[in-house]
Amino acid sequence: MKKKWIALALLSSILTLTACNNDKGVTSTPNEQPISTKEQSPESTTAEQNDSISIEKASIQSKLPFDELYPDPTIRKYAEKFIGIKASDFTLKNTEGKDVSLSDFKGNNVILEMAQTTCHVCQDAQPKLNEFKKANPDLEIIQVFNETLEPVNDFLKSTNSTESIHTLHGDAYEVFNDYEVEFVPILLFIDKEGMIQLIHVGQIDIDYLKLNTDLAFS
Repeated sequence: MKKKWIALALLSSILTLTACNNDKGVTSTPNEQPISTKEQSPESTTAEQNDSISIEKASIQSKLPFDELYPDPTIRKYAEKFIGIKASDFTLKNTEGKDVSLSDFKGNNVILEMAQTTCHVCQDAQPKLNEFKKANPDLEIIQVFNETLEPVNDFLKSTNSTESIHTLHGDAYEVFNDYEVEFVPILLFIDKEGMIQLIHVGQIDIDYLKLNTDLAFS
């Protein structure tokens, strides 16, 4: 296990060097634990619930060597904020016009990518994600673009992406704000219970995806 962490840390230190700014912007700062306002309001959150959240978050984070995995202080601060909390739910349209919610995938391990069609790093990453999807059919990979359907379809076509039912688009400002997306791509590794186990910002490769998937969901 230690050897895998070392390999992942080395890859992370290289791959996080390149990412694109999210030119859609982040217009608000979410709570420490992103939640759907439809399900629960801040007033209804009890002290006991907050204590339970903090304990679970600390338990998940205690297993991770943050300094090695996230050598960039900005990325490390982001990871410390989100790893160990429940992923905020959302609903967006896929490229076929169907409503898709993150909660639809509860019970499955999920890689959630926040991306942008004009980002060269996202463009370079897409063929690798396509290859990884084919090799891991039991893993759900969901992509979110805060853009209209036309540029998203063009992006998928230009990157030879044939499977797009988990590619979501539209007015995703709230989603990007909930996850404080300042750079793209961002990958969030979300377990079967909806908890964020790992985060990566920047370039990806197949070896990196394999290591992260193994360690996040083992």
